Amino acid sequence: MDELQKEAGLMASLRHPNVVLFLGVCASPPAVVTEYCSRGSLLDVLRNAQCSDQAAQQLTWVRRLSMGLDAAKGMLCLHAHNPPILHRDLKSPNLLVDAAWRVKVCDFNLSKILEDSVRSSSAGGLLNPRWLAPEVLMGQNATAASDVFSFGTVLWELLTWQLPWEGVNLYQLVFMVSRGERLAIPPADQLPGVDQLPADEHAAYVSLIRRCWAQETSERPTFAEAILELRGVMSRLIGAAMPGSPVTPAAARD
Repeated sequence: MDELQKEAGLMASLRHPNVVLFLGVCASPPAVVTEYCSRGSLLDVLRNAQCSDQAAQQLTWVRRLSMGLDAAKGMLCLHAHNPPILHRDLKSPNLLVDAAWRVKVCDFNLSKILEDSVRSSSAGGLLNPRWLAPEVLMGQNATAASDVFSFGTVLWELLTWQLPWEGVNLYQLVFMVSRGERLAIPPADQLPGVDQLPADEHAAYVSLIRRCWAQETSERPTFAEAILELRGVMSRLIGAAMPGSPVTPAAARD
């Protein structure tokens, strides 16, 4: 109970617009209470876009970039904490989306709060290997760079609207990723959405994904670096759409 209270206090101390607001914890049965995010998870949002033209039209590239930025800013908040907080299970089911399309990181640090039986019932499963870094799959301890690898897969989801490694046996997946194999990135003209990124911005976005997926942890960017790159892509995209406009969206500034 002391450890539960300690970890609950840590989560309650975090205040950031891109980290889900922690409201409380129940010891028996184990449960966490957080703010309500009406659009569900990022996984839900992407699945809806696949099934509904109306939902798809809402996922413009500006919005998708903003959502990626939100996730990165929430993760930077965790990593900048003293001591740093590792997520260890970053994935689209653990990114909640509110009514204003703001993305909030959730389910961080639950390994120390909830029992395994409870955590394994969450969306996507406990430590789903679809998003995990190769070093974690090989039994090494997670690091900040491991979270960055998982973020690269979230960026891939925003690009493709697909479930990572869909149709691949999970045991085979572990073997493939550990050896350095990565998700395929479709050509730009085969990607979903009502608009496309310009060629240069598409290349920059894909380059960021690939660097997040680097086999060597030291070659992966930090979340601070990822934020700068995503802001640059968004600013250039907005500038191309509105030439001469001095206005930059809040998501590209914050």
